[in-house]
Amino acid sequence: MPTLHAFGDSFTYGHELSDCPTNTHPSHSKLTYAALFAKYMQLDYKCHAIGFSANNQILRQIKQADIQPDDSCIVMWSFPVRYALMLEEGYYTLDYEQHRWWWGYVDQHPEQCLDRSMDAILAAQTIMDSSKCNWLFMCNNIELQEEIQYNSKWLNKFRWLFLPKHHEMINAPDYHPGDSVHKDVFNILRKRYHG
Repeated sequence: MPTLHAFGDSFTYGHELSDCPTNTHPSHSKLTYAALFAKYMQLDYKCHAIGFSANNQILRQIKQADIQPDDSCIVMWSFPVRYALMLEEGYYTLDYEQHRWWWGYVDQHPEQCLDRSMDAILAAQTIMDSSKCNWLFMCNNIELQEEIQYNSKWLNKFRWLFLPKHHEMINAPDYHPGDSVHKDVFNILRKRYHG
């Protein structure tokens, strides 16, 4: 049976949704936009998302997945101001709030962060095209969405779902979007599929 693969960070995993209340919850939510869409489309669902992932780590999720030509993939890209390092214990994500030294002294200006994210997204686009699967990209923050919408020359924008500028999924306050926000993104996905 064809599978819908979902890639991303805690937004795609479903942290703080009613069936996945904490970052340490042992299984992904079944109430995320991607899980709801897989159920609607009657596809098997495989969530590869890991909380706190950076975009280079999301690219690695894609590289390690077994994607077949009849599968579908949804990727929700994360905040450009994250960067994941591979350590002995696995990936470790550096973010702006907790690792100010790194961002202040290791050439991490906003332009470089966006450039690095664009490199990961372009590589993922190539992988998706070569796998011959059905795929769609989106992101969970307005900075990256606007960079892709207005400044990117190389991305296939027909394969993107751009959420309305003031949507809570891309303008989330200091907590994860709730059940109703995911349900709304699912409805947008469903309308796009039928339109």
